[in-house]
Order: sequence, then structure tokens, then C-alpha cells
Amino acid sequence: MATIRSDELNYVYVDKIVEHYVTIFVERWNKLKKKKHDDIAWYIKYVDDFYDDLYILCLEAYLDIAKHYYTAGKQKITDRWVKNNVLKVYDPVTLYVFDNEFERKKGRHIEGVLASETPDKEHDKALKYFTQMFSQFADETADKAHLETLKDEGETKVVWVSVKDDRRCHICKERDGEIYPISRVPKKPHVGCRCHVEKVNGQRTDKNS
Repeated sequence: MATIRSDELNYVYVDKIVEHYVTIFVERWNKLKKKKHDDIAWYIKYVDDFYDDLYILCLEAYLDIAKHYYTAGKQKITDRWVKNNVLKVYDPVTLYVFDNEFERKKGRHIEGVLASETPDKEHDKALKYFTQMFSQFADETADKAHLETLKDEGETKVVWVSVKDDRRCHICKERDGEIYPISRVPKKPHVGCRCHVEKVNGQRTDKNS
């Protein structure tokens, strides 16, 4: 795939990475579903280790995405960048911090399986919620890496670009073409939003300075 310039952002690469890792998650979840949980202490330890591996996979995926969308090359994008800029930062779209929600989902997963008479349904529910979170923060990683590129290139303002189809919400539609100071770009209005920002190239008059 061609390198993505800082003035054009699409999510094809994000979708490719998400699809790859979700396949891995499903395979591992199916193996977990077969584990007996008669010995509760053993089972909790097993699931703890299971989620530790998932966290490493998430970090690996987000690092891959960040390196792809960060094109300025003025700083080294490492797992530390991912942790500090994505996983440990409160996200007003999801209303939680990835790290904290990760632990909460693990706890609810264990509790649900041990307390339910239909543990397979609890496993499937946990997988659904986890993959939704994983996918949302994949987009978030791409957005933040892209914005870092614009900042490193010396941009002071950016223009909001929304996908022009019937599925975009009224907020995305209203923001389309608006210009914002790069330090005050509004957060996306909802989960799954595919709006992005680009360099300003003579678009709409700035109303937000």
C-alpha cells in the first residue's frame, strides 16, 4: 500500500489491521471457551494470562497503525508513545480510558462466565465488546498519529473533513469544511466516526480563531 500523505487520511489500512487481529482474537476466544472452570482460582489465573496476551496484541496492532499514519519522521513512534498517547488517555467519545476499560472488561468476562448457566454466551458477549473497543481505538490511534504529523510539519490550522454520504450525522455534516486551530480540534462526536482533519488549502474562512 502506498504511503499516506499527511494531507489525506483514509482508514483502509486501519481496517486491514483490525481485521487481521480480530481473526486472532476470535481464534483465541474459541480456545478459551473450551477451558473448564471448575477450579476457580486456576481459571481466573488463566484468564488473567489470556488478557495479558491480548494487551500485548493490542499494543502491537496500535503501534503498527501509528507508524503507518505518522509520516513526518521527527520523533520515534514506540510502544511508549502508544501507551501515553492512546491507551492511558481519557477519550470523550468512548467516555473511558482504554487501560481502565480493558481491566473492567476482563473482570466482567470472568464474573459472567463463572456466574452464568450459559458461559458460551458470556464469552461471545465479552468478545463482541472487546473487539468493538479494539476497533474504536484503532481509529483513535490513526487520528492521533496523523495529527502529530501535521503538528511536526508546522501546521497551525486544520480543516475538518467528513464522509459525504447519507450515513453521516448532523454534527459531522455541520463541521465539514470548518477550520480549527490545530491545538483545539474538537473530538469526534460519536463512536465509529470516520471524519478526519487535513491541511488547510484555501478552504472555508476560519471561524474558530
